Amino acid sequence: MARPSTETKTNANKLATVNIAAPPVTEIEIETELQQSLPSVWERNKHSEIHGGSQKTWSFVQNSNMVQVHMKSDGNPMNANIELWQGPGNTPQKVTLYSEDGKARPFRSFFSTPDSTNGSSNSISIRNTASMEFPIQAVLEGGKETASTSTLGNNNNEKMVQGGATITERFEPNVNSVQVFISSEGRPINCRIELISGPNNIKQVMEVYCEEGNTRPFYTIIETPGYTTGVVRIINCSTMEFPFTSIVQPWDVVSTREMNHQMNTNLGG
Repeated sequence: MARPSTETKTNANKLATVNIAAPPVTEIEIETELQQSLPSVWERNKHSEIHGGSQKTWSFVQNSNMVQVHMKSDGNPMNANIELWQGPGNTPQKVTLYSEDGKARPFRSFFSTPDSTNGSSNSISIRNTASMEFPIQAVLEGGKETASTSTLGNNNNEKMVQGGATITERFEPNVNSVQVFISSEGRPINCRIELISGPNNIKQVMEVYCEEGNTRPFYTIIETPGYTTGVVRIINCSTMEFPFTSIVQPWDVVSTREMNHQMNTNLGG
């Protein structure tokens, strides 16, 4: 899966201030700029309501090697199983999700479907494992990656996580969301990703399985709203012989003025 970049626009602006020509804009950067001017995924698509205890599946067309899965609630907790199916009885990727508040901390992840270009049938299944009074809203979008050479920010942030090991990344209150990219050299991935706020107060959990972490890495964007320092914790649940690499870095960062305005608004000031 291509690794989206968010630093190009900032870097180009810095170059412009010192009268140095910015580097050529890539196809993925043009696409990112266009997406910023478009309505949100929830405005572009009609969402599906998945009641507690029920399941919904989506089949998508060939020549689509990536599917975005978006899930949220009206503020209730979210408990769900998300699975990628490829043919009968084959589940190459799955995620077990818990979110304390599906409005403040929705789910957004990207599932690689490289075999779709070869005519294979792929489906996404979402099962709401909560009780009836906790429905989930879901939207899926398929697409074709166009810039395989793009990178996820600064690769100096890449860390090797050995089997059984745990890493943590801490973020300041002005970070509204964090991106997480996990891949391997072709080995399976079994990991647990936690969003922690305060002293061991777990707000969101994703238990991730990928059959093969090279062609099917895991990429997600985690919302981190709040006024305290947030922590993302990643645990490699496999044994020592199954390491993976992870990149964790900010996705949406607000200025101090914007953060103070948000705090005053939410506190009624």
